[in-house]
Amino acid sequence: METVGKSEWIQTRVAAAEKKVVAPDVVLPSGRYKEWPGALQAFEEARARSMDIEAAADESFETRVISHPILGPLTLSQWFLFIAAHTERHTRQIETVLAEDDE
Repeated sequence: METVGKSEWIQTRVAAAEKKVVAPDVVLPSGRYKEWPGALQAFEEARARSMDIEAAADESFETRVISHPILGPLTLSQWFLFIAAHTERHTRQIETVLAEDDE
């Protein structure tokens, strides 16, 4: 199966941010959020929806596969690992930029 081993790969490689990845156009920042409160609210709403989906997870969570534009086929469970690792990656990038600004 094309998803075998991807959970471990996601957990060790995605959050590490050792290699720059060029995002597909469809997910690039669009400038939609001009003010911080709007961006935070959208993030919190998306997070709440994700938590609702996870709370309702059943056996299909490990068997249903949806393609990721870069990683290819991922199970729903792997998608959640990816979301967490991807968020951690961006958090580290933000922390790095803020630390450079403090210097």
